[in-house]
Amino acid sequence: MTIKFHDKEIQKVVFLIEGWTKSDFNWNLICLACKPILGKVPTRQALCKHSEISRAYHVRKRSKSFPTEKIKPPGSLAIAAKRINNLEIENSILKEENTNLLLMIKKMHENAYRHNILRSILEEEIPQRSRK
Repeated sequence: MTIKFHDKEIQKVVFLIEGWTKSDFNWNLICLACKPILGKVPTRQALCKHSEISRAYHVRKRSKSFPTEKIKPPGSLAIAAKRINNLEIENSILKEENTNLLLMIKKMHENAYRHNILRSILEEEIPQRSRK
């Protein structure tokens, strides 16, 4: 029997993955770390069923493989604080936009379900235009 996750639990698992600090990073360790959040040790497959968790895992996995570049420090703390503030504002704007897009997708999914539109139709590739 599969474990059903609530949205709050999914978000907590995503935050766990995003904040992972240990050098080892794999599904088994994530499953074990999810026990305090979910009450049980989930399987990799149960976690992978949720696109948010799977996406967070793959982003984190790819980011560990990138070589670290030497970062040039800013000239003063005021410049650094201003840059951090600008990035935090941009981040909050992008989070809000992402939330709005997810809500729009949920509405579209619900409307498609109510009108009996098959998932295979929705997932068809967009045809390429033939340009002359």
